Amino acid sequence: RLPLWRGSADLTLLSLQLGACEEPEALFAEARRLTVPGGLVHAIDVHPFVYHAAGMEPLREGPGRAPAMARPRLIADYLDGAAEAGLSL
Repeated sequence: RLPLWRGSADLTLLSLQLGACEEPEALFAEARRLTVPGGLVHAIDVHPFVYHAAGMEPLREGPGRAPAMARPRLIADYLDGAAEAGLSL
């Protein structure tokens, strides 16, 4: 939970946070709490399957690197998490 007031942002940006987050549903819920009704939440991330499709491995834990995902997720998992938080596309 961020130390900011409810509805303190017109726009909340989640940049490269979903893949490193243990509970993306909680991240979406916090974004909704911070964003004014009618405001926007933008989530920008690179799904690990993109690395796999390109024949690359995502960066793993270490200095300057994001933590590895707790478990692989489907894009539907993120969409469901956003919907549970009351966000819509």
